[in-house]
Amino acid sequence: MDVYVMTVQRTNAPRLQQDGERGRGGGVRGGFRVKGASMITVVDRLEDALARPVLDETKLEGFFTVDMKWEMSAADLLVFKMDERFWKTLETNPKADLLASLPQDLRQGESLNNIELLMAELAKSEGQQLLPNPVAVIEAARNCLGLELTPTNRAIQVTQVRKKQFSINN
Repeated sequence: MDVYVMTVQRTNAPRLQQDGERGRGGGVRGGFRVKGASMITVVDRLEDALARPVLDETKLEGFFTVDMKWEMSAADLLVFKMDERFWKTLETNPKADLLASLPQDLRQGESLNNIELLMAELAKSEGQQLLPNPVAVIEAARNCLGLELTPTNRAIQVTQVRKKQFSINN
């Protein structure tokens, strides 16, 4: 399976600092910021951003204050660029001809370009939509956190969870 292996590139990273206690945090535009995070939390955030498993080989233990930001891709920025009326139209009638349902001013210029980009993103398989540029995430991990993410192929155990479908027969 394609994975990233996470190792320590340098120990004096500016945005990965040892912290004595567990804390909280979350996502920010183009990254994440957490206080008192274990490496498990960092791995989880990186897996979300990269849509691929990340194997922690850092041997870092304890809790850390982490502040990681990457350059946002066009796909990353789309969610923030879209006019509120677009989201309302999509929510109200998701099966309708979206372009025909939108006000005229949203069917031209930059708005139309953004809609076309978004529709291309939404056509991708689930889990691959609106993702950041992996190169930007890898660079940010290296520059901000002193962590190297190396793409490789490894045999790993995967547990697949499926939603059970129930039907009621009368």
